Amino acid sequence: MENPKESENAPKLTDKQIMDAMTEAATPGVEHAALKPLVGHFSTTSKFWYDTRTPPEIIKGDARHYWILGNRYIREDFASTWQNKPYKGIGHIGYDKTKKKYFSLWMDTSSTGMMSSEGSYDSSSKTFTFNTIYTCPVEGIDKVGKTVTKIIDKNNHTFEMYDLRKDGAEVKMMEIEYKRKK
Repeated sequence: MENPKESENAPKLTDKQIMDAMTEAATPGVEHAALKPLVGHFSTTSKFWYDTRTPPEIIKGDARHYWILGNRYIREDFASTWQNKPYKGIGHIGYDKTKKKYFSLWMDTSSTGMMSSEGSYDSSSKTFTFNTIYTCPVEGIDKVGKTVTKIIDKNNHTFEMYDLRKDGAEVKMMEIEYKRKK
């Protein structure tokens, strides 16, 4: 692997310029502050739609969101039941200052795969919108969709997950209401 200082395409930078750029990229900023309302201990109500013609399955749960690695990322520890079995999940959300994009990763006990997402934040509506990709455990193929997290107020937020169908339609698969525990 080439040293970036020696690459023909890399700008000619001093060691100080390189260290300053690295420090800036590693320092949490205003984009990270937008994540702050997600931090806390929440009771959850999840709705899962398996078919648009039937009512959703409704599940109660618990989620703890906390800062990790110097307020660079939020980790979520999620627990509930699903299909009458214990269900656990962990997620991470953060902002990549180099890419200028928000991202998230999710893993849970319903799969051995991982869902990755990337997107943006609209401060006027307090909404994070991410494009997602994951391997469907039923079909065994990569699926794309989107997630929408809306900050309602300091004690409540929602998470919605949509599947993007081949015909371009977005179909809501899941919705989670988070209510802060006092």
